[in-house]
Amino acid sequence: MTPTLKYEFELWINSVQVGDITKLMQNRRFSITRNASEDLSFIMSLSAFEGYCTELGAVPQAVLETYVTDIRVKRNGNYLFGVHVVDMQYNLNQGEVNIEIKATGFFDLFADRYVTKTYTQSERVAIAVDLMATTQAGDATNDYGVDPGVLQYSTGLLSDREYVDQNVRDAIINLTNLSDGNFDFRFNYDRSFETFAQVGSDRPDNKFTYPYNISGGRVTHSATNLYNYIIGLGSGFGEETLRTVTADGASRGNYKTRQKIISFNSISEQQTLDENTYAYLQKVKNILELPTFNVSGVFADLDVISVGDRVPVEVLGHPALPLNGTYRIEKLAVDLDENDAEDIAITVDNYGL
Repeated sequence: MTPTLKYEFELWINSVQVGDITKLMQNRRFSITRNASEDLSFIMSLSAFEGYCTELGAVPQAVLETYVTDIRVKRNGNYLFGVHVVDMQYNLNQGEVNIEIKATGFFDLFADRYVTKTYTQSERVAIAVDLMATTQAGDATNDYGVDPGVLQYSTGLLSDREYVDQNVRDAIINLTNLSDGNFDFRFNYDRSFETFAQVGSDRPDNKFTYPYNISGGRVTHSATNLYNYIIGLGSGFGEETLRTVTADGASRGNYKTRQKIISFNSISEQQTLDENTYAYLQKVKNILELPTFNVSGVFADLDVISVGDRVPVEVLGHPALPLNGTYRIEKLAVDLDENDAEDIAITVDNYGL
């Protein structure tokens, strides 16, 4: 009986599967980040890939091409995520040629798309969904095949937005970062887009403890990007430039005044500028602590834990390192060996918890 593979990597073009390169891939690495794009990288022997394409009866470019091919990743028979091929580098070395391939999640499709549109008293998730629909409207050259999925959340909060040449990806990120009525989203393997009050679940039984199931890691404790007095600039020129100021008294008392000017060039509404500037302040007013720790896949089952989960973390024997409490998983970065054993780097944060 053929053993069941833990991971499978399928190639898809225009919603049609055109190949499966699971057995050809080496040095496989991927990461999944909350409210951001996934990443996948690996290498293949060009000769092995060409041989595989010959068996399929297809030319290589009809199977794997940048900005054309999607890679759907399965774990234990279930789809984990999907990505879009963006980079292929051919490395020539003493008669051997390898392909180094990088692919990113479907959210990045909107990194180079812009919208001019006004929303009046519109629900925030509905704005995010409509931004993607608007930029894909028109002829087929605009359409990425991204559609709303089954699960959609409503914040219940209405906002005004006047976007002028607004980057779509940035606009969606800004909507998720507002201090009230924020939300999470994810892109599925099939390019569908879903929204949630919060992705993830409470996982009190999945405790990570150093030096037991945590093998190593790092804890950043940095004030190099701490700012507690934010000057937000919107659209306009000279004296007509939209402007707002927001500050945090407690942070200024602890660390003195640390100012920063942030430009929101596409924002032309005062309320919108106020909301975005205040949300930015909440993210940068305190010392950055973003712990990352390494665990084996034996202790972190990716069929159970996922990005957004709230898990207990503890460091024993070091009172100067206050890493104890409940943290939210912000990122999972996974290295796979040839037997699909997982080395997982988990980045967590306690912001908002």
